Amino acid sequence: MENISSETVLSTWNEFYKEIFGKKIDIPFVFVPEDKDYFDFPIIIIGIKIQELYDKCKELFSCRSLRDGDLDEMIISSRSREQTYVVWIRDRIEADEELKGLSAKDLSKRNISGITLEERLILELNYFWRTGNHLDIKSITLCSGSCYIDGGVPGVYYWQGCNQELRIIWCHPEYQHFSVRSRRVKQSLLPHFL
Repeated sequence: MENISSETVLSTWNEFYKEIFGKKIDIPFVFVPEDKDYFDFPIIIIGIKIQELYDKCKELFSCRSLRDGDLDEMIISSRSREQTYVVWIRDRIEADEELKGLSAKDLSKRNISGITLEERLILELNYFWRTGNHLDIKSITLCSGSCYIDGGVPGVYYWQGCNQELRIIWCHPEYQHFSVRSRRVKQSLLPHFL
């Protein structure tokens, strides 16, 4: 997204939220950093519950969570679920290659801010809305900005086997594998009155 403007970001995300959730973004502008440092895709979060996001995914395509129960009761995230905010990620289909083999514990030690489960689900919904396709078909996004109440870390990928479906899994905080990697985020500034 070269030369992206605040108006373009808001217009695109307003269209997405209106079409998918019947909601409107209520912010006057989005801060678009001049030097995006490869963080070239914005995700606007407007305070929709994780379970509602997962239910919307299930409405649009096949999904499975490997843990039963209400995701909002099971998941703790590093960013507020109640506030509207913007994070920037790298515009990629697969999770960040640069972070392969790093566990949630490794990322925390290196002060690398990773995507939350709600951000990853919004990203999936937005990508599906734009393209009709899915993310993470060869890798698993480790949602290192979130954790289960028992300390495990959620991961999300699109299973390409006989039952094609979006899956939410549980990973140990020290689990390392080349196919499991986070998506680094850069949080954007919003107007102080939000």
